Amino acid sequence: MSITVRRITPQKPESITRETATYRIARIVVFGFVFLLFLPLLPYLLNPSSASIQASAVDLIKTISSIFSGLVGAVVGYYFRTETQG
Repeated sequence: MSITVRRITPQKPESITRETATYRIARIVVFGFVFLLFLPLLPYLLNPSSASIQASAVDLIKTISSIFSGLVGAVVGYYFRTETQG
């Protein structure tokens, strides 16, 4: 019975380029925005006959979109601006 010892060399972590970072941030912001817009619809989808849930869901969607639409527009605009200039 013999034991073989191998030297383990540490590997360098993968370097993230600027384009990869902006792409990841843009995806997180856009998908997060879509998720936050879909979240108020869940109670309405579970009980579509309730008018009060529908009214509150519409108000909540308007509020979420007014808060985050500027951020989403800035991130997406920056991402596409750098992609076309690159």
